[in-house]
Amino acid sequence: RGGDGRVPRLFCALVAHLARPALLRTVGLFRVSADVARVRALRRRLDSGEHERQILAELDAAGGEPHVAGALLKAFLRELPEPACTFGLYEPFVDVGMKYAPGADALVRAPLATVGGAAEGGDEAAVLDELRALVAELPPAHREVLLQTCALLAAVTAEYGHNRMGAG
Repeated sequence: RGGDGRVPRLFCALVAHLARPALLRTVGLFRVSADVARVRALRRRLDSGEHERQILAELDAAGGEPHVAGALLKAFLRELPEPACTFGLYEPFVDVGMKYAPGADALVRAPLATVGGAAEGGDEAAVLDELRALVAELPPAHREVLLQTCALLAAVTAEYGHNRMGAG
């Protein structure tokens, strides 16, 4: 699954599949459960070496099966040997995220004093610069997975009026 430092084709294919406008508008795209038996069967086929193009062609023939494709993508991300943000950069990513937490409650804001941030009236541009610097530290394949995932989630959120999948 991409142990050679490249982004796995399956991931790229699923993101491209789900990024199609008709599928982005699917109600509950990542929230509604897919047919578990269908997802298991497709995963077995993928694990046995069947090419993702065949699987995606089959999904297309069945109207895209957005919830099944979404479940496959979520499973892929969940089962990565190391997360896109990497174990080594996890804490720095969390620290930057806590610096910009609009509307966060006191429990979330409390640690901000220890990381030097300011959630209220903080400098959003500075936080974004820190985030960009962290993303630049990621290995290339991890960076690409993170960026493609974020782009897909932004596209899903942009279709909130149709899919009811908001950022909150």
